[in-house]
Amino acid sequence: MKLCISTLSVVLVLLELFVINVVSATKLPITATLNVKKLRAKAVRAEDLLSFDHYVKTCPQAEGIIQQKVGDWIQRDFTLAASIIRLHFHDCVVRGCDASVLLNHRDSERRAFASRTLRGFEVIDDIKAELERQCNC
Repeated sequence: MKLCISTLSVVLVLLELFVINVVSATKLPITATLNVKKLRAKAVRAEDLLSFDHYVKTCPQAEGIIQQKVGDWIQRDFTLAASIIRLHFHDCVVRGCDASVLLNHRDSERRAFASRTLRGFEVIDDIKAELERQCNC
């Protein structure tokens, strides 16, 4: 199976947004808020920036796939909602939001001692497989 690093990054960010939407729709209590500081960017080339509409052009069903899969997983285990947000937090704290925590190889963040209690990888793997199947990624 081909690895799409950019897909992993986008999946993780979109997952957090969809988890928040699913949790809100199910009326589950949200006891914590995420404060995000604005970061100043140094001379960034336009072609190096992420595009919000990249998948609208290359795989229009991507957001729907992600939303459906997240909803299915959270219906089975509602505690995965918090786990996915925690997974996103751990990815962003180490070296920025680069989906590096999702890479699964020896000496990776995913296998690090500090990551041993992280959950939700199976959700990401399921979504990634479905996106690769339907979007030819």
